[in-house]
Amino acid sequence: MKIYKSTLISRVPSVSHQIDGKLFFLKESSDELFELNDTAAYVWKILEKPTTFSSIIDKMLDEFNVKKPSLEADLVDLLDLLYKNNVVIYSN
Repeated sequence: MKIYKSTLISRVPSVSHQIDGKLFFLKESSDELFELNDTAAYVWKILEKPTTFSSIIDKMLDEFNVKKPSLEADLVDLLDLLYKNNVVIYSN
């Protein structure tokens, strides 16, 4: 699914687990556990409330010293991974 600046992104409830300060997801289709790195965990924290793609970009630009085009591309990749694993929902 294509992400637009106005796309609202929401967490799927009860899919993440925090263990020893690290954030994990259980991929239901394979019972595979995967860990989010610090940057992905930061995005997950932003998504405590449904948030637009544009707002996530703005918050991350304030927090990290990165160029906007590379941040946008990396964020699309991360959100697509989370979407494909059914842990976020997009609303256009």
